[in-house]
Amino acid sequence: MFSFNAYGDCYGEYLLDTSDNFQKAIKVCTPSAESGDLRSQDILGFIFYKNENYKESLKWTKIAADKGFAPAQLRLGLMYETGKGVLIDYVTAVKWYRKSAEQGNVSAQNNMGLMYELGNGVLKNYKVSASWYKKAADAGSATAQMNLGIYYCYGSGVEKDLSKSKNLLNTAYESGQLSPGQKNFVEGIWERCELANY
Repeated sequence: MFSFNAYGDCYGEYLLDTSDNFQKAIKVCTPSAESGDLRSQDILGFIFYKNENYKESLKWTKIAADKGFAPAQLRLGLMYETGKGVLIDYVTAVKWYRKSAEQGNVSAQNNMGLMYELGNGVLKNYKVSASWYKKAADAGSATAQMNLGIYYCYGSGVEKDLSKSKNLLNTAYESGQLSPGQKNFVEGIWERCELANY
């Protein structure tokens, strides 16, 4: 087993977020990852993913995901959903998203909602989609709050409730977590659903 200091150096280099530091992190993390350190394996998977070396990312991400590490399971699902380092395979993406989501990973819960909304890898089901969005929204995901707010606006998978729609969309909008494009979208939904009246 490696000492905290060895792991700390790996993690510290990774946090600095520059290509030089990524190279240092790879050098520092590889020995501990090869010896079985889960966090080092996940960090390597992330670093290689961020640097678009999807073959190496897949190798380390899969090892960490197979050990049950939720962030790695999320990344592996994303790789299968988007075809980064693998062929697009929505069924496999859902498998990994579900494993991560069931451990409480909020991003994976939101992604499960989206997969059910679109019918990617699963049968399209707005009710199941809404239940995944609700889990993520309750945990504070602004994107999930936005998605669930839209569902309440239109009555997709939930009973139409403009008051709930307004509250969720307002919470998401004011969170500071939405992108400018998402904010514009929320503004459009706000008008289409005439939420100013609620």
